[in-house]
Amino acid sequence: MKNYYAIVVQRAVVAGKPTGSIDVSAYYFLAESKENVRAAIHSQHPFSYEGAEGDEVIWELLRILSIDERSELISGDEVTGFITSVDELSGFVEDPDDCRDVT
Repeated sequence: MKNYYAIVVQRAVVAGKPTGSIDVSAYYFLAESKENVRAAIHSQHPFSYEGAEGDEVIWELLRILSIDERSELISGDEVTGFITSVDELSGFVEDPDDCRDVT
């Protein structure tokens, strides 16, 4: 098994309507391969819960930005990251149906 870190972009849908809320999160996986990590991410989405107002809140996976393998970490190491443009980031909201993985 190997250590992997993945960065994913998710958007909130509240009461069936997409909001402007975008979440960029980093996740840790102990897995055999990047393909196993990708499958695990897809199996977790979408996930939902009841919001404060009683509406269903759904977090939809928009993109997997990166999946990186790390064998050893030293204090202060960058765990994972991604480089993007303002246009790409704004595109997550402007074109929310474009849910292709970039990894």
